[in-house]
Amino acid sequence: MQILITIPVTEQEMACFRQAAPGAEFTCMQNPNVTEEMIAASDIIIGNVPTNRLKASPRLKLLQLNSAGANEFCVPGVLSPDTVLCNATGAYGVALGEHMRAQ
Repeated sequence: MQILITIPVTEQEMACFRQAAPGAEFTCMQNPNVTEEMIAASDIIIGNVPTNRLKASPRLKLLQLNSAGANEFCVPGVLSPDTVLCNATGAYGVALGEHMRAQ
């Protein structure tokens, strides 16, 4: 299983990923440097990638976005019908609320 991670992760977080998916091969690459070949070879992607590159991802089974907004990924033809799409709804609520209150 090939897992592409496009978000910054710590060594501790990588250890958690490896424990959760033993035997998986991980590629960590910041978004601007991700290639179509990396996307096409991935079974799982964690992080947002350009939608125009996802059409080259026949193996993709799971896309975990690091954003709440997912509209551009829901356009027909962007993802295979077999791909599970997850977003980050609720992940930033507390931090955003604290930031707004501090203003």
